[in-house]
Amino acid sequence: MSDNSSNNYIQRSSFDAKKRLPQFLKNEEEEALIELINNSLLPLQRQLENRKTSAHPVLIILGTPRSGSTLLMQIISSRLDIAYPSNLMARFHETPAVGAFLQKMLIGNRLHNLRDYQSTHGATALIEEPHEFGYFWTRHLGICKDVHEPSALELLNVDIDKLQQELDSIINIFDKPVIFKCILGSYFVLPLQNISNIFFIDLQRNTLDVAESFWNVRQNRFGSTTEWWSIRPQNYESLCLQTPEVQIASQILSIRRAIDKSWALIPEQRKFTIKYEDLIEDPETTLDMLVDSLESFGCSLPKVGIPVSLPKIRQMSSDTLNKEVRWKLSQALDQMLKF
Repeated sequence: MSDNSSNNYIQRSSFDAKKRLPQFLKNEEEEALIELINNSLLPLQRQLENRKTSAHPVLIILGTPRSGSTLLMQIISSRLDIAYPSNLMARFHETPAVGAFLQKMLIGNRLHNLRDYQSTHGATALIEEPHEFGYFWTRHLGICKDVHEPSALELLNVDIDKLQQELDSIINIFDKPVIFKCILGSYFVLPLQNISNIFFIDLQRNTLDVAESFWNVRQNRFGSTTEWWSIRPQNYESLCLQTPEVQIASQILSIRRAIDKSWALIPEQRKFTIKYEDLIEDPETTLDMLVDSLESFGCSLPKVGIPVSLPKIRQMSSDTLNKEVRWKLSQALDQMLKF
């Protein structure tokens, strides 16, 4: 199932690209131009990869889609003195050190002023805001042809040395810890932990609320809940024959089980769990606990700017569906948990 031919990672990053409603379609001309720019900058990227490595941690947020990972990225990157991939840097997915340099020069610490946390399906609007860096992560971890969840054998195909080399090049530019959101990485904890400076954050949210949010994204993004959105588990093909409720439940539980299976293998000083409900209830205390945990990992992250505004976050904390749909999602989750 492995397929690492050039540029196929872009397709694997967005399997649904051509099925979206017009407002969510990608601009193919812009995508092609960005690819040309990246290709022209590859020699510079190689030079930046050969520089001496700075000793800073890489924080990676794991979890299911719709668990609040974009919000967590916005809060951490605006409230702590930490680097992150912005909407500008994300355009340089094949030359990330070049993108990091441009971000550092052109954006600097502008995000420290952000306290209005908005996003649409995980995408932020401002050029300085965090980006999921999906093309970058799919280029390194998108090793399966038609799905996202790898087999045990396919996990061996991850080029960890190359990934570490590029992460180091990003750290060298920023010269500080860097945080990433990497939902795909939830399937790849085992190989990722071979990079010794990675610190894992498991973001958890009530699974029924996540399922409800999945349902809403399908409707909003495609105009129908029958279209598949986001992560494809190994049994994707057979799931296509199931109801949307079963599909969504299977997606969520596939990721949660992958994280839970590998979590116990990670040393305590290299991991931290955040519950979405705690984050929106008291973000400052949640940040303090994360900072304390990072201290045991040898990483000191001072706070910057003003405290997080609770009311604006709480307005974003709930999705609403009719009771019948929510009940069907609940039933599907309950059934899937029995297997």
